Amino acid sequence: MASRYVLGTCAFLSIVLLLLVASASGCTIVGDLMPNSLEITPAQQNLTVGQTVQLQWRVMSASGKEQTYGGGDFLFETSKAEVATVNEDGLVTGVSPGTADITTTLRLKPSLTDTTTITVR
Repeated sequence: MASRYVLGTCAFLSIVLLLLVASASGCTIVGDLMPNSLEITPAQQNLTVGQTVQLQWRVMSASGKEQTYGGGDFLFETSKAEVATVNEDGLVTGVSPGTADITTTLRLKPSLTDTTTITVR
């Protein structure tokens, strides 16, 4: 039992030491991998009743690297379902004349959102 404790403590201390050395040398281990920005296109779109548009997304990490995510990684919400609907894959459909905002949120990091304005004529 004591040997497991010593091995576990040594492993923990090794990880702490690695993180301290990486930090002191200016490396960011996790921060560079986390999503940092979300851009949805088109930013605005005119549709007719029944017409659709597929939203596209671009997610960037803190270090500026583009990251790949699928439609299921986002939450899409409409401000006015009577004007425009959006499905779980980001496909927007014009329903009736008016304006609606479609908000896209990255599920992994809910603070990352962007909005598309849809005008249905």
